[in-house]
Amino acid sequence: MSCFRLLALATALSLVAAACSRPPPAPKFLTHTLTLPKNPDGVFLNEDLVFFFSGEIDRASITQESVQIKSVEGRLARGSIAVNGHSLTFMPAPVLARDLSDGGFLPGTRYVAEIHGFPWVDGLRGMDGEPLRETLRFHFTTVSASTPIDNLLFVDPEPDKTRPLGFFPPPESRADSNYLIGAEDSLYLDSDKPIDPTSLRDEDFVLRPQGGAAPVAVRARLVENAPEARVRPKYRAAQSVALESFWESQPRAALIELTPKKKLNTGLWWLSLAQGEDGLEVPGPRDFSGHPLWGPSLKRRIDVGLRGRDAGKSLLNEDFIDTQAMSNVAVPEADGTAYWGHSGRVEVRYPAAAGDGSAGHVQLAGALESTDLQAISLRVEAGARATLPSTSGLVVLRAQGALRIAGELVREVAGTDGPEAPLDLRVSPDGPERSVTLTDWLALARAENRNVTVLIAGGDLVIEATGKLRTNTTLLLVAGGTVRAIGPVRANENAGSVYLLGGGGGEIKPSRSDANLLLLDPPCRGNPLREELHYAVLSQPLPQRGRVAAWTSAQPRGSANSDKQGVSQNRWSVRYVREVGAMPNSIAELNPVERPQALEPAGSIQMLIELWVAPGASFEPPFVDHVQLNWVQEPLAGSERGEGPR
Repeated sequence: MSCFRLLALATALSLVAAACSRPPPAPKFLTHTLTLPKNPDGVFLNEDLVFFFSGEIDRASITQESVQIKSVEGRLARGSIAVNGHSLTFMPAPVLARDLSDGGFLPGTRYVAEIHGFPWVDGLRGMDGEPLRETLRFHFTTVSASTPIDNLLFVDPEPDKTRPLGFFPPPESRADSNYLIGAEDSLYLDSDKPIDPTSLRDEDFVLRPQGGAAPVAVRARLVENAPEARVRPKYRAAQSVALESFWESQPRAALIELTPKKKLNTGLWWLSLAQGEDGLEVPGPRDFSGHPLWGPSLKRRIDVGLRGRDAGKSLLNEDFIDTQAMSNVAVPEADGTAYWGHSGRVEVRYPAAAGDGSAGHVQLAGALESTDLQAISLRVEAGARATLPSTSGLVVLRAQGALRIAGELVREVAGTDGPEAPLDLRVSPDGPERSVTLTDWLALARAENRNVTVLIAGGDLVIEATGKLRTNTTLLLVAGGTVRAIGPVRANENAGSVYLLGGGGGEIKPSRSDANLLLLDPPCRGNPLREELHYAVLSQPLPQRGRVAAWTSAQPRGSANSDKQGVSQNRWSVRYVREVGAMPNSIAELNPVERPQALEPAGSIQMLIELWVAPGASFEPPFVDHVQLNWVQEPLAGSERGEGPR
């Protein structure tokens, strides 16, 4: 081999050796640099959360798992996420309900924003694949809403801008200044600024026929409340081609619907604000800065005809973002009530703490020795009496499905009838503001020998009319479905209250308190179910106003149902029943149909939504997130058309 080749080989080997001995380059990470708002206390209900990072964010890394904003009770904040270069912005959903219950943020609530970073595989990443250095947690509290409300709840980006409310849509021409509606129509008012929903009250509006006859009460509600004025989709079918162009060009932020609570006589009407005790008009709707939005432009006539823009084919889109259309009546034969809250879904809310079901189906009677019974279902039959351990400490009854008490369930512990401190739910080592899961709290409560009685149902927890639940300890009731206390629930009067987690109530003394510092955590280590669980919920009668001549279509939407035959799988169903009077003993007696068109003659219906969760390797419950109903409205009968000048 030539000297030149030997020299080249030696050089190459030395370079390889040097490369092997050189330490690997430090990994690149994305780092968090700033969070807005900087003050985590008193965050407004419409205030954006903005997180800034050291590099540009990969939009594909933004998922429901990588970015989560939850209250300490475990309720997801509703809203949308936008990525702009180095920043990630969470925009809370607008508030429509007067009680502030349907917005992205709830008032006076503690939240934590969690953005997953290293070592999460599916965490936030930069455009070059660099992971967020560590998980980011931002705790904040929203502004509180006292009664009466004496502070601002929303941030107003344009506090100096205001415009009086106007009729929507406006008259088609200046010559015809009347607002035209049909005898069964609603009235609409629009604003180019969002409206404080707490300022919208039914009783503030007076709808009076010309001539001084008795006024008709209205129901007032916000149907749109965008952060800023913009061109928005058509809300109703346009009356003319001229109005088509108006809808496509006229921006609006908010839209108020005023629905008369009875059919209007044809003729001329006036809409005005009510008078207060001082004889002056009430302020009426206000913007986020508190400026009244009522103005003289509204003081004109309304012309009511036989049929208006709302007549004919009607439409309902139910997106499950509030509970206005939900019935609280229990569905027979179901293990639990499906959760219809503010998440935009009808879904399953199953707690991991409902146990492993190892005891099977249990009927309690006599003395129970176990301090932690884990059943598939649990029942105390009518006429039976079951007693729980009288020793001090924690006693837990768990049922994966329903827990029903038709007889008497009693726990009496010696020495606990005196004053007792309220249940301490703040057990997190990170301080009282940090939430803790129900599962972790139960483990700690047992380790510390806390004197508490806990009943947990993955479905409904029901104390039937013949039932009675009595204990002289503190009592915690938990339901993945609903707590339905028809019979009496009695706990230690000196303990302050009975604690509920998961919703519900009934005949409870002392008065109930929400265990709102505990998270109702779902299963995270596989599917614990021993048997299939069945959840169900009914809607209110639909439509809520007017009569149906014919149903034309129904289009539900939800999670993917399995196509496997003969195998129990997670699945959902939306069926339709006639308006229910007395609830029967079975779903079959409701005579549900797949399509409302099959109900003859047509009329009011109720949606029956059912969810089935099967045992299996993973725990991925089904859900329903949208139902669209179409119908043809029944024309007014001659006796309902009313009288009056035209």
